[in-house]
Parts: sequence; structure tokens; C-alpha cells
Amino acid sequence: MEMPPIFKSTKTITVGNSFLYHFSLIDDLLVRLKSDQYRVTPTLFSYLIKIYVEADLLKKALNVFYKMLEFNVKPLPRHLNHMLELIISHCNFIMPTFNLFKTTHKYGVFPNTKSYNILMGAFCLNGDLSIAYKLFNKMFDRDVMPDVESYRILMQGLCRKSQVNRAVDLLEDMLNKDSYRIH
Repeated sequence: MEMPPIFKSTKTITVGNSFLYHFSLIDDLLVRLKSDQYRVTPTLFSYLIKIYVEADLLKKALNVFYKMLEFNVKPLPRHLNHMLELIISHCNFIMPTFNLFKTTHKYGVFPNTKSYNILMGAFCLNGDLSIAYKLFNKMFDRDVMPDVESYRILMQGLCRKSQVNRAVDLLEDMLNKDSYRIH
């Protein structure tokens, strides 16, 4: 079944901003789209996440991830990253976002290096270096390779906490890895 004309353009979905005080309309719309078996794309859900975050409805924004799954839309890492970037901007919502992140692999969504970097950056800015380090180490367990940005995030977090020696150790560790050697 084809999408109604109002949803054919990603520009028209920004009409969602007019729903800011009528979120039940969005819920009703999703129910109708699902019952009428309209094919929806991840873009619709990305806009919903953005709308909910702008309205400071962070739990609803997180629940959009599960709504995607109900519509048999498999979020890609880029969709996860977009959601993480939007929601993580609210420091008091880091842990619920992190809890969602920890479950994504159960749904076939595998975070990439950028996903880990977004969360490590948030935890470093929040002063939670131990969680950032755990994420960094988990990357290796999940066969996700840290990049230069991953190391930069941790080194900057260490320096903010006046742990310059540990930051230098991490830099040396990075430079000793074959993939980061300058030839």
C-alpha cells in the first residue's frame, strides 16, 4: 500500500511540529499507518525522534526505537547514531539512552564506532570516565575498532579530570597499534 500524499515528502513531515501540543495525534497516526499496513521508512521515525526531543519528551523519543521494530523497520547504525546524538544532548537522560544502546544488538542493530564515540563523549563530558572506558573496551569485545576520535575523546576526558599521565599512556597505546602508525 502506498503512503498517503502528505508523507511522500520528508519536508511535509516537519508538519509534525504543529503536533507539539497534540502528541496523541501522532500516536493515532502511527496506529492508523500500522493497521492500514502503510510502508514507512526510517526517515519518518527520525523526524519523530527529533520532534519528541525538541518537545523534551525524551522517553517518547527513546520509545520510537521500539516503534520502528513494531513496523518491521530495522534501524541501521546511522539511525541509532542520529537518535543517540539527539537524545544524549540532555545530560540527565544519558543512562536511559545507554540502557537502550545496550539492548540494540538483541534487535539486530549493531552499533558502530560512531555510536560508541557518541556515548563515550557524553560520559566523559558528564565526568563518568569509568563508563566511557568500559565502552571503549567493549568495542574490542564486539569487533568494533576504535578510531582516532575514540582515543581523542578518552584523552580529552582524562585531561579534564587532570589525569594527564593516563592520557599520555593512552596516546602511546594508540601510537603503538599498527593501524595508527605513521609510515
